[in-house]
Amino acid sequence: MAAEGSPPVASQFADRTHQERAAVLGIWVFLATEALFFGTLFASYAIGRVLHPQAFAEATSHTDVVIGSINTTLLLTTSLTMSLAVRAGAAGWRRRCVAWLVVTVILGLAFLGLKGYEYYEDWNKGLLPGLRFHYSGPDVRGATLFFFMN
Repeated sequence: MAAEGSPPVASQFADRTHQERAAVLGIWVFLATEALFFGTLFASYAIGRVLHPQAFAEATSHTDVVIGSINTTLLLTTSLTMSLAVRAGAAGWRRRCVAWLVVTVILGLAFLGLKGYEYYEDWNKGLLPGLRFHYSGPDVRGATLFFFMN
């Protein structure tokens, strides 16, 4: 029997301990895959920057710092608002939870809109790697790597 206020044990688990261990394992697997993905991405960026310093410096001048800064702020803020929604939900504050979820969705849509605009601009400038990639600066291979990770 479930303790007061705790969710029941799902049918695929033998008992609460089994369910909790599966949840903990799931979180660790998720964190490991995130570390592998982002670790590889950051290592590739660092290696590319070392192997192609001039191309990375030149390619960086084609990025929009203002939009990138706004998007970073939006991502951090949506993490906060989602955490507040989870906290409100756990406390049983339905209206607050829904309000924070709505704010999170709005900020997420703003992020996607700015990202779409960024990609649209890069597409028009020929800076998205692929068939229409037209970069005229030095070290095209290094610039292609930069824009691929951008």
